[in-house]
Amino acid sequence: MCKISQRNYFGVGDTVEIFTPSGKILSYHVDKLYNEKMEEVLKANHAEEILFLPMDEELPYASMIRRYEDEE
Repeated sequence: MCKISQRNYFGVGDTVEIFTPSGKILSYHVDKLYNEKMEEVLKANHAEEILFLPMDEELPYASMIRRYEDEE
């Protein structure tokens, strides 16, 4: 699990980009999202909320996640 502090809205079903301090950029599809009580939630919509994302790899501290905006 990856522990995050949320600042902007995103939710299950969104694709996010993860920017690591080294400059590596990862794409991640949010299939599940958990609150601090490890209850499954559908969206992150409270500023400074602590959430958990199930991840296959550990992310470096200070990585930044943003919702991917598809330009059509």
